[in-house]
Amino acid sequence: MKAAWRLPLPGKNSLNLANEQPVTVGKENGVSYSYKVKVSKNTVMAGKKIIVAHDSAFYTVSVTGFNEYFDVYSPLLDKIVASIKLPRPKERYTDPNAASKPSPEVTKFANDFLEFMHPDNFTVTPVSEKKGGAVHSLHVEGLRKDCTIDISVFATKTDKGEVKFERFFEDNKGKFKPKSTASGKVDGLDAKVLTAAPTPQIDRRVYFVAKGEKIYQVILTWYKPMSSDFQPAFENVVASLKLK
Repeated sequence: MKAAWRLPLPGKNSLNLANEQPVTVGKENGVSYSYKVKVSKNTVMAGKKIIVAHDSAFYTVSVTGFNEYFDVYSPLLDKIVASIKLPRPKERYTDPNAASKPSPEVTKFANDFLEFMHPDNFTVTPVSEKKGGAVHSLHVEGLRKDCTIDISVFATKTDKGEVKFERFFEDNKGKFKPKSTASGKVDGLDAKVLTAAPTPQIDRRVYFVAKGEKIYQVILTWYKPMSSDFQPAFENVVASLKLK
């Protein structure tokens, strides 16, 4: 690896790269060079170049600022660099179900309504067709179409008047044909939890919770023979939910 740092780096001489320091990016060890260049009479460009080797490839990260702003923003820029995740090598699977399992690595999703952590091999997609009067809906899905998370947000104040949480729950629980009803917690708030089975091979859990002027409905659906893989991962998503 050490020889890799001796490879020609474009602009190295013109930037006066110096102060070589060890650094870690995406769990890989690399090297960082700092520089400072006067680009005009009143402007100095400062920054650092970071190089790491990962899976037979080199990755470079450039961090740059002008005049005093580089020092001011360095703590924030360092946090951004620390958050970088390098791509994982593509795995080979003999079991077709293995590729669909939730990854142990998670990533954060956040918007104006909520935030949560989800397996990084799942995609979060806004749903344009909002059903049942929802003001916002999200669909979370991986490779299996029968293992999903659906989140809908409803306003408690509507043109027809205020929607009470208990009434909303009673009006909507029937469509899931629940086998049981229990109490739970979402983001530290009291929640109603339904357990259902739309088909013999599919299990489902539905959470209802209210915060402020919103009611949140979270539907977890998974393939029953793979419950041990999907249910814990999906419950971790619920446990990570922060409602806004």
